[in-house]
Amino acid sequence: MTALGSPIIVEDTAMNMVSLSARAASSSTVFLPAWELVPLPVDPPSPLVEDDIRHCEDLLRNMCSREFVLNRLGELSQAPLPEIWGRLKHRLSDYIQSPGVSIKDAVDQEDREAAIYRQWLATVPSRLEFRDIQKLNSLSGAGGKLREGSTYLVSQDMSVAIPMVNWAAARERLTEVPGLIETGALGRGLLAAIRVLALVVNAHAFTDGNGRLGRFLFNFCLHRSGLPPRAYVPLKVVAALCSGGFEIRLREVSVFNRWDGFLEYHCLLVRLVCELATEGHQVDGSMREQTDVQ
Repeated sequence: MTALGSPIIVEDTAMNMVSLSARAASSSTVFLPAWELVPLPVDPPSPLVEDDIRHCEDLLRNMCSREFVLNRLGELSQAPLPEIWGRLKHRLSDYIQSPGVSIKDAVDQEDREAAIYRQWLATVPSRLEFRDIQKLNSLSGAGGKLREGSTYLVSQDMSVAIPMVNWAAARERLTEVPGLIETGALGRGLLAAIRVLALVVNAHAFTDGNGRLGRFLFNFCLHRSGLPPRAYVPLKVVAALCSGGFEIRLREVSVFNRWDGFLEYHCLLVRLVCELATEGHQVDGSMREQTDVQ
């Protein structure tokens, strides 16, 4: 299998499309079939995953402050990761050539994102609307601009390009997200959070900040379900610590509509973060044995 670099996004504006075409001519870029929207409605999770989600929500109710968790994650990055954290990686993670990621930078960015999220959350009315999502994207520095035209996911060496979801379909999907959250069509709490994250990143409706938006709405689903504000899950830092785990499982959802690995990844992530937040208390050993998200 050829190792691909971390993906980059190329917008189909005149300048960027010329750049992509020129590089494609010199590197024989292979254009793969376009991604489609994740189908709705989503199939229910397995009973084992449902039980895991309920257990994780219990842990989140007792989670320590975000600042404490981020400090512990920063400390964790200074030494080899414990074996259990390695389960967040995917069996194909070694085939992703990721650029070096500074965990300190990731922690700092997560902290800034959390501050933006708190600012936005204070303005959200009793019912989430699409304009609230646009405002959140704008507050994060991404500008709140919806994309138009084709967008490609391109490997770092430009050898492979994948057309992303059609921009009009992506926009329509994003306008559906508030209603999906409010009606409970995606479930509630952690289940809804995981599903919304996948739908938002899969659609990639904005020109920038789609990952941030997905992380924000993940935590919004937790808080809308009644979990305390301190239960803020630092998705970005964990993804940086465990390269490839999130990205590959998201691709499994986007390409094959396979959800269980994506759900299991986030359940294990929550349990490990909550273990850090309780200053080293062990997660349930039986759950350790049940969950292998590779």
